[in-house]
Amino acid sequence: SCGRPNELFHGSVIGENYGINDTIIYECDDGKRTTAKCVEPGRWEPEPPTCSAKTKSCSPPNKLLHGRVIGNNTNIGDTIIYDCDDGKRTTAKCVEPGRWEPEPPTCSEKTTPATPKPKPSSTTSTTTHPPPSQCSPLSSPSNGKLFSVDGFGVNASVIFSCDEGYTLRGSATLVCSPTGAWDPPTMPICTAPPPWIIILSVCLAVLASLVICCLGFFYIMRRRRRRTPPPRSYRRQIRKPGPYDAMSNDEVARLGKPFPVTSL
Repeated sequence: SCGRPNELFHGSVIGENYGINDTIIYECDDGKRTTAKCVEPGRWEPEPPTCSAKTKSCSPPNKLLHGRVIGNNTNIGDTIIYDCDDGKRTTAKCVEPGRWEPEPPTCSEKTTPATPKPKPSSTTSTTTHPPPSQCSPLSSPSNGKLFSVDGFGVNASVIFSCDEGYTLRGSATLVCSPTGAWDPPTMPICTAPPPWIIILSVCLAVLASLVICCLGFFYIMRRRRRRTPPPRSYRRQIRKPGPYDAMSNDEVARLGKPFPVTSL
């Protein structure tokens, strides 16, 4: 038997069998996993790994060649958007143990097609512009987050949310219209609760505590009053039944006869 292996710093050991040829798993908080085998008494092979502490955020994403990164939140669960010059868009999410998934795309340089020269004409021509392909990029509000799956293209939706304790002012969803403008046009903001709400919440909590204490005090006093025995003077006045005085046979017989009535 190899015996139970030493505990890992920033990790744990999975497995309860420590005999020859048995295996265990070293699992680190940062996601690293290693399998070890008992090859001879007292020796596990390979040696336990060096684990790192579990991360709560990702490192800032690398800059894109022929593109840009939209979003500046790097905590676990936050999302960013890789926006390429050639129109390619990819949404990445910060997952444990502190990495972005999926990997950033390979962007290509934007190519502009040659515009044919208009033929001379005697009639006046009207210049038409192609419809926009996307709306202006948006960023996360202060004390809030932004989430978008389809980027900022036409008909794409962007959802906003606020951190805990903050209230969203405005529309939580913005849609990119075919004209290239956001609908509604105003981006929402996250506001902190006013001071009077905090003061009112504290006062209500204190008042509720006082009411509970008073109710508990009256309940305990009522229970004690019920359990308090009567005074001794009261208990002495209560006479237990018996013993009764003895009666003669004649007295017992007269009990069944009617009481004599004397006429006037």
